[in-house]
Amino acid sequence: MENVLKVGQVVSLKEFSIRNKLGGTTVIEKKDIKQKQILAHITKTWYDYEVGERAEGELIDKNVIDEVAKLGESEYTPEHYKQYGEESYKSALKAWNSYKPNRVFFTEFDIEETLTDGGFMDFFLKPNKIRRNV
Repeated sequence: MENVLKVGQVVSLKEFSIRNKLGGTTVIEKKDIKQKQILAHITKTWYDYEVGERAEGELIDKNVIDEVAKLGESEYTPEHYKQYGEESYKSALKAWNSYKPNRVFFTEFDIEETLTDGGFMDFFLKPNKIRRNV
């Protein structure tokens, strides 16, 4: 069976998740974002027996990244987690310091459209499909 997702592909997403600012998971749908197209560059793929092919990627559009960053915020800070013990605090602090709102996770079913097959020249062959705002 051939993999659907390949490192290097640029895909348009309808849903994805991020690790939020405190290390939890935040699921974001296309309706949560003002931009019409949510583009991600696939950086890693693997097979998950529960959901099929999964991927990690990086968002391309700076405006989308800015919106996602706001959605990954929390009213809490790592200090809040001290009440649950030192390990909880350290875990929250580590997540806080390594927060990357441009890093996204998704499955093959979260993809609206595959815009490139991962080859270097693909990014330049479909410029009308890929709107960048970097």
